[in-house]
Amino acid sequence: MSNIIDYLNWRGDIPISNISPFNEVDDLILTRFSYLNLDLINYKDNIKIEEISKEFTNINKDLFRDYRDKELIKLLGNSKRFKNMKITDYINHKDIEKSKQFGAVTIHINENEMYISFIGTDKSIVGIKEDCNMSFMKNIPSQVEGLNYTNKIVNKYNKNFRLGGHSKGGNIAVFSGLYVNDFIKDKIISISNYDGPGFTKSIVEEKKNSQILEKITTYLPDESIVGMMLEHDEKYEIIKSSIEGLGQHNIYSWMVNYNSLIRVNNIKDKTILINKTIRDWLLNTDKKSREVFVDAVFNLIDYNAKDTYNDLLVNWKKEVPVIIDNYKELDSNQKKTINKMLKIFIKTAIDNFIHLKKVGRI
Repeated sequence: MSNIIDYLNWRGDIPISNISPFNEVDDLILTRFSYLNLDLINYKDNIKIEEISKEFTNINKDLFRDYRDKELIKLLGNSKRFKNMKITDYINHKDIEKSKQFGAVTIHINENEMYISFIGTDKSIVGIKEDCNMSFMKNIPSQVEGLNYTNKIVNKYNKNFRLGGHSKGGNIAVFSGLYVNDFIKDKIISISNYDGPGFTKSIVEEKKNSQILEKITTYLPDESIVGMMLEHDEKYEIIKSSIEGLGQHNIYSWMVNYNSLIRVNNIKDKTILINKTIRDWLLNTDKKSREVFVDAVFNLIDYNAKDTYNDLLVNWKKEVPVIIDNYKELDSNQKKTINKMLKIFIKTAIDNFIHLKKVGRI
């Protein structure tokens, strides 16, 4: 099954030109570029991808966010299509106090056009908590920082630009495009959201008549969970993945044919059940309860900015007693809220399963 790695092997030697213009697979690759941890190398502004590729040669693949990123940057550095693109304004940081995990990088496709790529949620617990905060916050810190970053970069370089991101990065790209300063909106070429969540109803209503919506495309695998969360008002495409389940969120599983992503017709029924349950759970609970629930759940875990969910899985025997002890320390309101929210979620899941089974959807 062919993916973005295969695409680079096929077409990496073909420069971007009128004969072979920038396409959606190129877009997806530049979205993935923001996942490269440039803190591991001797990064400096205006460094070419070819130079970055050489810098990563001796970096152990275990230090990459995905082991396939090592092969990706190697191929990018050897490709006529990407190697001369310049990289600037890399930023990557976490703030545990603000529950913020943010990263972005600007890729200069040529003298007239650039791509602003936002990283999605990494494996950090603080990043996952920020995602959960979307259930009750109108604007999470990373969205605000993404908007500020976009305004700053466009003012700095005065080029036409594309915005893109995967997972939470896709949400940030859309948010930035919708709220960017009015005098630079005409410079937006496109906005790509790769399996990133939507927005609260208030934002959707506020921006439902925005002309920027015409420039936004959301791409979802057919078993999307993350990308189906919250509300969407933009057009979307359903993409074929080479695997099933939650692993479809990883774009290395997304299938490519020539210079485009392979489409399928529908989201799978079991995915509809999961997403309907999450949406109904949000509708059946109030914002304050969701905030108390999220804060209380994450207060059960002792973590810092560097801790990942893999750390929890590896050390689960040590973590379980800590979580139990921390639960005992919660006040009665927090305990009641956790129990109430879990009961509502379970009831919603059962009701939706019975309904969808009744109508023959599962």
